[in-house]
Amino acid sequence: MSVNNILQYESTIWATADLLRGSGIKESEWPSCMMPFFALVMIESRLVRMFDELKAEIGEAA
Repeated sequence: MSVNNILQYESTIWATADLLRGSGIKESEWPSCMMPFFALVMIESRLVRMFDELKAEIGEAA
């Protein structure tokens, strides 16, 4: 994912963070709320990396 793709979500991410801060979630509850998002980011990163590797491998074989 390029920097431009990431930056297009910046305002949405900050708006969501502001919404969560105002929703009464305690600081001690943040890990349970945010861990699924961190897991999704890690999964996406691995999928993108694997996709690029497979694309390069297929391109070399063709």
